[in-house]
Amino acid sequence: MRPKAIGFLRRDISGIRRERHEMEIRSRARELGYDLARMVMLGPSADAIDRLVVMLNRLGAAAVIAPSAEHVVEARDQLCAVCDLVIVTPQERWPLGR
Repeated sequence: MRPKAIGFLRRDISGIRRERHEMEIRSRARELGYDLARMVMLGPSADAIDRLVVMLNRLGAAAVIAPSAEHVVEARDQLCAVCDLVIVTPQERWPLGR
């Protein structure tokens, strides 16, 4: 059974590139052997990352995949406390506990 991942992007950052970002996330998930359980698109709200963490726990996901660090940079520590964080461009992987 493959580990689950959640694709995450911020609507305000992706804008008109949303579809391309979604395709890139799906492709990266396949490359790394993840089962992409859900694609989450949120705005810059104060509770966006808290909502994402709840979803990670509910789905038992092992990773969040984002198109760029810009989408998650403010939440890097919070996310790495509960899962791996995968960045599509440039290709980076911040492991759980980092």
